[in-house]
Formats: sequence, structure tokens, C-alpha cells
Amino acid sequence: MGTGVRIKRDVRAGWEPGRAPDASLTIGAGTEVLSETRLDCTGGIQLGERSHIGRRSSIYTHRHLLDRRDTPALDAPIETAPVTIGNDVMLYSDVVVLPGVTIGDGAVVAVRAVVSDDVPPYAIVGGMPARVIRERT
Repeated sequence: MGTGVRIKRDVRAGWEPGRAPDASLTIGAGTEVLSETRLDCTGGIQLGERSHIGRRSSIYTHRHLLDRRDTPALDAPIETAPVTIGNDVMLYSDVVVLPGVTIGDGAVVAVRAVVSDDVPPYAIVGGMPARVIRERT
């Protein structure tokens, strides 16, 4: 964890017990993670420097493979993929980031966006699923 990191109340970081050999969480200097955020570290999360993770946001690094009817949902295998959030990134409140996503340096993610694909550096994205609205100038 870098210097000057601020983590607010009721932030939860965890992983899938017994199924997380790659579980990790790295937070760069000057980054803040606001209240009630959920960090699923099962597949690994990298948060860059001077970034902001808004209230009630969720970052997921695993999903349950529920394709087969003959496998009970609670016994379904999981698939992990790391999430990387660059430097100087702004995630507003209630954002959901799905496994395997990389959010480039300087990107902005609007309130309640669901990020399922990579976000280019300095892009402003929003929606469900998140799409590029415009670029920062």
C-alpha cells in the first residue's frame, strides 16, 4: 500500500476461500477508496496512484461458471481474471467493474456504470454496459 492512501468506513476486501491462489490487492500512493466499497481480490486487483474509487462501488475478479444444469450453483467452478485500474482514475459512486477489465490512466467512469470491457486512457465512460462518451482534453 502506497503512502497517503485513504480507505473510508465499511470498505470490504476479500476473496473466494480455498479457490484464490492469485488473491492480491495493491493500492498506489494517494489513492482513496470511499465508504461501502467491495473489493473482490480473488483474481488480483491493482489500483494505481492518485485514483478515486467512489462510494458503494464493487470491483469483481471472479465469476461462477453456471452454464451446466447438472452442477448445483453453489458447487460451480469459478473463473478468475485480474482487474487493473491505472493512475489518476476517477470511479464515481455505485460503479461495477467486472473481471478482467483494465481501466487506463486518467479515465473517468460515470455514476452507476457497469464496466465489462477495457477503458482506454483518458476516456470518459458511462452506462450499462459502459461505453465511451468522450475523451478528456
